[in-house]
Amino acid sequence: MDKALVSHQEGDQLYDELCHAFFVRSNNGLLHLAPVERPKCVLDLGCGAGVWATEFAKAYPSCQVLGVDLNPGINARNLPNCQFISADIQNEWAWLPQQKIDLIHIRGLVGFIRSWPDLLRQAHASLAPGGWLEIADLGAHTLSDDGSMSQAQGLYQFETLSDKMLGTMGQQVGLLTSLGDMMETAGFQDVSEAARKTPLSDWSDDADMREMASTSAALHEMDFRMIASRGLQPVLNLSSEQVEHVLSGALHDMHNKRIHAYKLRHTFTGCKRD
Repeated sequence: MDKALVSHQEGDQLYDELCHAFFVRSNNGLLHLAPVERPKCVLDLGCGAGVWATEFAKAYPSCQVLGVDLNPGINARNLPNCQFISADIQNEWAWLPQQKIDLIHIRGLVGFIRSWPDLLRQAHASLAPGGWLEIADLGAHTLSDDGSMSQAQGLYQFETLSDKMLGTMGQQVGLLTSLGDMMETAGFQDVSEAARKTPLSDWSDDADMREMASTSAALHEMDFRMIASRGLQPVLNLSSEQVEHVLSGALHDMHNKRIHAYKLRHTFTGCKRD
């Protein structure tokens, strides 16, 4: 889900909390996959309501955590080691602390950044030797392993319009496929990608997939509703009736357990070795 569609509006705190629960669950309960040990200074870029930054600060009380967003939340709960600042991370990072960074965390921003090469350049320069960058996001399109997505005409129509909407907004669909290569070009080493299936409903007989669905299904539905109301209608100039028709078809397919639909959660990690 693009943060441009969810920022500064009612319900954002709930969305960020659900999004945080989803990503932590998809990490098997971990706040991060990058192998950082005893971090002293951490950045959370595009921190939103600050849920991840707050939880990281609680987990690492000797680490200074800085959350950065155009309009950061106030979720720090008076933690002495967690601060938030308002800044555009797509500009030069004049707000950086003097101390080098041990971990830079980015989540849910892949379709939102104008120039990933520029952002990755600044991230690499800001890290301490041995520091890590971690970028997590959801794939843009819904998949199935058994061909059942061929029955999901409602989902197909919704995602076709979503792609058109993102193109109209100047955003790149499918950028995730080249993110690892861009990290290596920026100088990151030991770049790896971890992908996990996140089902749209509890259609699977697999216990782990069903457990994942307890969080992922709610997030995917909220994503669809936000895209419909905050994206399809104003960006594509669709009527309320048209949006409701498209959304209804997508949600019908989402809850149809004969359609074994999922999205991939991708997490990229890379290290600055020098």
